[in-house]
Amino acid sequence: MRASELKEICHGDSLLAQLRELTSEAQRLKATAEKAGDIRAALAAVRELCRIAELIAKLSGELDSHSETKILNVTIDAETAKRISETFLARHQIARDTQ
Repeated sequence: MRASELKEICHGDSLLAQLRELTSEAQRLKATAEKAGDIRAALAAVRELCRIAELIAKLSGELDSHSETKILNVTIDAETAKRISETFLARHQIARDTQ
């Protein structure tokens, strides 16, 4: 094993250890906030626990961190565009009338 690989592994272990410590701290703060009846602080702790869980999932490869956007360009003639918009508006109006 090369030194650079070993360094990466040690750095990864260090990051995981830090995340574990942060998780414990957020759980402790959440429990303290709940005991004190401080809902906002408890929710903030839950939010941080979610962020930590997401980061751990990304680092471990369980969660794809690359979002993907697909764009499809379609060219249609004016008459087709008119029919599509009329259909959409008619359906939208029906949905509004049934509410």
